Amino acid sequence: MYKIALIFLLSISALLGGGFDSVPGTKSDTGVFSAQGALPYALFGLSGIVALSETNATVYGKTAWKAVDAGVIAALSTEVLKPVFGRKRPEKTSSSNDWFKGGDSFPSGHTAVTTAIVTPFMLEYGDKNPLVYSAALIPIYEAIGRVKARKHWPTDTIGGIAVGAASGYVANIQDKPIVIRVMPYGDGIYAGASYKF
Repeated sequence: MYKIALIFLLSISALLGGGFDSVPGTKSDTGVFSAQGALPYALFGLSGIVALSETNATVYGKTAWKAVDAGVIAALSTEVLKPVFGRKRPEKTSSSNDWFKGGDSFPSGHTAVTTAIVTPFMLEYGDKNPLVYSAALIPIYEAIGRVKARKHWPTDTIGGIAVGAASGYVANIQDKPIVIRVMPYGDGIYAGASYKF
């Protein structure tokens, strides 16, 4: 877990390198960062497809189910936290100090869900194959993209990374994925389908 914490701390320092809670002067959600809006949905869908395909009888499938759990936990957590903090988005104010004013900027839900989904895979496979830790680049990309698109302040995305990492950790330490536990009969899905190209 300490390796993942270190990776995310490095990503936070990279985000802060451009200035504390500053956003680009012009909105930029095109080019290399154009996928930032759809990325968490794509990752969630991909994790769900892998989970259904691999079933919860394999380690890979169980990890995919935990990633689905983590994404749900992160999404629900950010939806609860946003009204509590009420911070306004950069596209609605020029001050990063507009807290408790009915906004929905902190923490970043997109960054939280993206971080949450990759965390179980990093925890499960990172020690066996350190290259898996490069998955941390996905939430870093998402965080930078959200700031460039003027959807969030840098600290919103840092909060999202923290919520996502915590959600991924909570989902990963469960013996059985939460989604599987709430299914009828408690054993979940064992019939899967896959296709090899």
